[in-house]
Amino acid sequence: MARIGTAEGEGEGEGYPAFTPGDTCPDNNLLTPEGLRLIDFEVACYQSVFLTAAYCRMPFSSCWCVFALPPGTAAEIEQAYRDEVVGVYPALADDDVWQAGMRQAIAVWTVDATVRVLPRSAQDAPLHRTRRPVPTRRQ
Repeated sequence: MARIGTAEGEGEGEGYPAFTPGDTCPDNNLLTPEGLRLIDFEVACYQSVFLTAAYCRMPFSSCWCVFALPPGTAAEIEQAYRDEVVGVYPALADDDVWQAGMRQAIAVWTVDATVRVLPRSAQDAPLHRTRRPVPTRRQ
């Protein structure tokens, strides 16, 4: 995955790396009385915090359950995540730094989705073969 952003003291393009499950799609999480628990780590890796944060803004562009979130939900998720990563990377408290990284991450996810889905969009099939409701490739 692309390197996005530059942490203070790091070379250009080194980014703000953090461990991520790699696929925070809603069906890879479990709601428990203690809160949300990530349960799928098959593509876990270190990547830019912006790639993880931007995933809910899209929302979930690489997932079969790509749907619009209720108003304000993506912003709440992003802010909760940002609050955590600012403890590791204080520079991310700066709105200019955060927004620049988010713009780059959204561009990466957009290219990723386009490359993956566009070649298969001629046939407007559902993104999941059994679950309903589910968006189609063109959606």
